[in-house]
Amino acid sequence: MLTVWADAVDVHIESDMDPTKCLASEVAHTFGDQKLCVQTEQIDELARINAEQPKRQWQSIDAHDCLVGFARRSIADNTCLTMAEKVILDNITHAQQQRAGLYSEPTFGLNACKSGYVWRSVDAYDYVCVGAGQLAAIQQQTTDSALHTSASACAPGYQWRLATAVDQVCVSAADAQQTRRDYLALEHRLRLWAFFNGGDHVFLTNNDAMISRPSML
Repeated sequence: MLTVWADAVDVHIESDMDPTKCLASEVAHTFGDQKLCVQTEQIDELARINAEQPKRQWQSIDAHDCLVGFARRSIADNTCLTMAEKVILDNITHAQQQRAGLYSEPTFGLNACKSGYVWRSVDAYDYVCVGAGQLAAIQQQTTDSALHTSASACAPGYQWRLATAVDQVCVSAADAQQTRRDYLALEHRLRLWAFFNGGDHVFLTNNDAMISRPSML
């Protein structure tokens, strides 16, 4: 994690990343009534499965029953698949659903919080994780700050919150102390702290050797 000590830092990051779109290594493909992002080499296999559907179903009153050796993809999807095919399609679908739902998660990415925590978000760059139950109170502190401010200073009994270097919201001493505690607990509340800061290990299955990630500090 990079810490910059300065009076003011303006960082602007832009990205054209869109989790609802296919990756550069994938192509959009329609399978049944579902649009999937698949690897190029998977297209022919999916086309073959679609083409074989009439041969995989009973030609009877209910043409949606699968022949022996095949099973429906799901209750709502009558595509007849082998178990191996079902696993492949389920994995593709699951990965795509996770990616498409990225921004619906409370927190995400490098600064994702552990379960039960959310970003404090006192400004657009504040990724300190606080308990989900704290968020409403923190937002109320900002709303009530004007009531505790006089001539650009905090009223007696109040002090700057300093959630960031330029945060001049006036709060009680207890709230200011909680703000500092939340900051000091940062590494314990970030879901991926160990991974990005050299504190985790990777075990190799071939010889059970252990490799520590180099520190990125």
